[in-house]
Amino acid sequence: MSDTPNPAYFRSRFKAEAPAAGFPRRFGIVTAYNPYARNQKAELNELADAALRQYLEERRFPHFRATGGSVDRRHTEPGFAIEAEDPNDIRAISRLFHQDAFYWVDEGTLFVANTEGATFHPVGVWQDRQLPAF
Repeated sequence: MSDTPNPAYFRSRFKAEAPAAGFPRRFGIVTAYNPYARNQKAELNELADAALRQYLEERRFPHFRATGGSVDRRHTEPGFAIEAEDPNDIRAISRLFHQDAFYWVDEGTLFVANTEGATFHPVGVWQDRQLPAF
């Protein structure tokens, strides 16, 4: 597998509601939708999303809803922004939910990394990647 993420991941935009204290300094974004980068039925995606939420809640990971998608919003995938100091914690969650890649935000800079890759590829400024409500 190449260490370079799918080119579409570099164009993603997000809708995320900041927690009351504002966005954390460091957090990752993971979805449970479409594992193995294969489209699946809505019902299966919703079950996977519920499983991810339960996983985060049971382990007391601070998290909030973050939905990523294409600029034109034709494709969106609900996920969660998960506060963490180490991106490898996010990588482990991405791996557990069979995701191709995940996002990492560090001090306002957005990166994308393949789950099995080594490189964090810069995408842009987190605030510039936010969209109004989907």
